[in-house]
Amino acid sequence: MTSARPARESTLSIRLLWPFVRIAAPGPELIGAIVGLGVGASDFANPETRLPHRAVMALLQQLVDSSGDPSIGLRAGCTVEGGDFDVLEYAARCTVDLRGAIGCMTRYMNLLNEAAHVTLREEGDRAIWEYRIHDGVPQVPAANDFVVASAITFARMYADVPEVSPEVAVEVHLMHAQPTDPAGYQRVFGENVKLGMPHNAWVFPANLLALPMRRADPNIHFAFETRAKELAERLRGQQGIAGRVREVVFAHLRAGNASMASVASAMAMSVATLRRRLEAEGATHSEILDRVRSELAMLYLSESRLSVREIAFLLGYAQPRAFHNAFRRWTQGSTPVDYRTKHQK
Repeated sequence: MTSARPARESTLSIRLLWPFVRIAAPGPELIGAIVGLGVGASDFANPETRLPHRAVMALLQQLVDSSGDPSIGLRAGCTVEGGDFDVLEYAARCTVDLRGAIGCMTRYMNLLNEAAHVTLREEGDRAIWEYRIHDGVPQVPAANDFVVASAITFARMYADVPEVSPEVAVEVHLMHAQPTDPAGYQRVFGENVKLGMPHNAWVFPANLLALPMRRADPNIHFAFETRAKELAERLRGQQGIAGRVREVVFAHLRAGNASMASVASAMAMSVATLRRRLEAEGATHSEILDRVRSELAMLYLSESRLSVREIAFLLGYAQPRAFHNAFRRWTQGSTPVDYRTKHQK
């Protein structure tokens, strides 16, 4: 029997730390923590450097604690600079309109964060930009603030998205339960901020998607997207087939269609080929699906205010009882309610 290989840990681009360091003036303790991750001065300046996802979350929490500033993620997101996100930013800002820019960012988000899955949905007159984490690593509030604030900042930087008003930010969703800066939230996000949500999201009028990008240039876009695609494929190759299956399973769970057949179809291969390639890595589709569900269940229960029924639906269970039975198996007998009582922040 083939022994299962340990799952490869998701990584983040070191570029995501740059806006934090610019405003934080890190002290010796924090610098020591960064060095402890094996990052030297030259590595910190190298956009190709990648860091473990869990270690970066711990580092951000340490940064908040040492600075005494819980709003540092919001401030970092509001002060991102042109070029911070390198080739992905250059490809996105040269698209025709905001819809194309967001689409470009969603396709190559793994260049910045392998654990992130970004989607854009249009529901009537609303557009929903959603940022989900699929590796089960708990997100610190500073990270949640940063991803939404930086998305809005870049939208305003490269398209004529107006400042916050009831007509611009319909809603902002954040995964943590308590605000880090209520006044800052109102100034940056507007009045309707929902906390304790399963994912970070920006909900805005769909007509903004047609706004032209100020630097639209199809030739430059093509060149940078070609480079982004090469880099993204290289990263996916390092993930292995099991890592790619995990990404697809996560993306398909909400629609309730994370079967092996649907995953194989999304990856443009037959079920038999997918099964054979997973077996070569000591993995199976059912094991990956089960692991993703268990990690997301514990994340939702500890980080969000969703009901158990809603969580069961998000994980692709048709009936809450099936989710309860699976959760007892994952936790050696604990119920979802018991787990939430013990771990809710």
